[in-house]
Amino acid sequence: MYEPKTGKPEKQKKPMKNSKFQMKTGFTIIAVLFFMIPGFVFSQNGDLQLGYDYINEGKYSDALRIFEQHLISDPSDMTVRMQLAYLYKSQGRTFEAMREFEMVSLNSTDNEQVIHAKDELFLLQKSKELNELDQAYSFLDKKMYSEAIAKFESYYSKNPNDMKVAMQLGYIYKMLKDYNNAIKYFEIIETSSPLTTETNAARDEITSIRNILNPPVQTTTYTPVTTTDKLSLAYAELQAGNKQSAITLFEDYLSLNPGDMNTRMQLAYLYAETENISKAREYFSFVAQNSFDDKQRTDARTAFNNLSVTTSRFSSVGKSAIDIYFYNIYDSYQENFISNFLGRYSYNFAPRQSAGVYADLYVDSKSTPEAPLNDRYIETGIFYRYSFAPQLSFELRAGYVNLFDKKETKFNLRPILTFSNRFGKYVDYLKPGASTNTSLYIDAYAAGLYDLKYENVFGQVTLREVARFLTGGYSNFEVYLKQSIFKDSQKLDYNNYAEVGGGLSFKPNLKEFPSIFVEATNKIYFDDNRAETFQIKAGFLINLYSFL
Repeated sequence: MYEPKTGKPEKQKKPMKNSKFQMKTGFTIIAVLFFMIPGFVFSQNGDLQLGYDYINEGKYSDALRIFEQHLISDPSDMTVRMQLAYLYKSQGRTFEAMREFEMVSLNSTDNEQVIHAKDELFLLQKSKELNELDQAYSFLDKKMYSEAIAKFESYYSKNPNDMKVAMQLGYIYKMLKDYNNAIKYFEIIETSSPLTTETNAARDEITSIRNILNPPVQTTTYTPVTTTDKLSLAYAELQAGNKQSAITLFEDYLSLNPGDMNTRMQLAYLYAETENISKAREYFSFVAQNSFDDKQRTDARTAFNNLSVTTSRFSSVGKSAIDIYFYNIYDSYQENFISNFLGRYSYNFAPRQSAGVYADLYVDSKSTPEAPLNDRYIETGIFYRYSFAPQLSFELRAGYVNLFDKKETKFNLRPILTFSNRFGKYVDYLKPGASTNTSLYIDAYAAGLYDLKYENVFGQVTLREVARFLTGGYSNFEVYLKQSIFKDSQKLDYNNYAEVGGGLSFKPNLKEFPSIFVEATNKIYFDDNRAETFQIKAGFLINLYSFL
């Protein structure tokens, strides 16, 4: 997240003597806030770090040994237990993986970790149940129909409510012209399925078979709509923008072709777009576990994880959360260290709505009351937030602000409209043995706000085009380009400029560790009297959202 700049001009005057007390106070506050941030870990036991190094080197057996030994001495370390579960899963040790995922789901205090553990546990349990079904579809793809029927019927005998398998058996028997068995399964669906699409399709097939066995006297014959026709109709509706109609047709097609992973992925994306999150998660989860295409499995798992994180803030009710933005840089043009901390504690009291308290601190190392280079303040108060969509929200902040350089405290009101989205497919975590380690995506951020303390309207638009290279676990290296535009209603030169540049960032293999970055940018001011400036910025960024 980026905060719109609301600072004072970058004056070129020679700075006078600092107010030492104010600067010590400001940086003391930063230090206290920094060390109070929950969940940040800046050092690890040497042996434990060696375990992560082994993972990055592909030495999974050595990593397993270290993690297992670590859990003997610290059985409550759920992060290591989660990593151990993934390692067991990657080596096909399903029983041990399920045991560790279950331990995390029952004992972890990290809500996001619990969600991921439960998802993995569900997938592994489903995998055991679907192993026989996978073999059936494999035989079917190879046109080994007798073997496929044996597996399908064995699975169906244990899962008599699975209408999709009954439908598949009906189609196989019909194709083999074993009409009695085909009708048997279609009649089961006609009388037992809760889905209208399935009962209608089964009824159509029964009519079709009876017409084959007893051709009607009429010269015209019944011609059922083929599954290919249904799929074509679904895509036609999708291209026309009729998403709900397309979903109905895709579901109809999928009920007859449950092994079509491309259609499942299409449906998952459609459900996500129409905010049917539970169905989207269900379909992404199924593809992630059952697709034979490695890239498709990776895409589904990534979409599943991203959907869980993005929508949790949007739809969760009755949960409290902490939201922290901590931006620290050295600006070569100003020769100045600049720090901005924004922290929120919120409670989601209704769908799309949350409220809580916030603290906002902005300081630098070079400004003085007589020669400010940036605005320096501390502000605290309450806020209300309404999310129109996961990417678009309105926030109203009301509180008191202390302006360090003006030595005054006053009431402030700040309504903010924010858009933030990530376009493209990206991965945050590289599992052992994963084949995909590169992501390309675009970050888009736009905000407009009114700030009462300045009696000014501010606006900002920022784009970042990013190439991310995962180096193991949570560690990644990014190369990016960046473009920003800043405007205000008072047309002050220092708030009206465009900035373009690029940079590099690195994140070590610790989930909550800051991203370290260096970037070079050029500022082009809209005021013709203000010269362009070139600067190099280096620092770190913490951007954390976590349920408590």
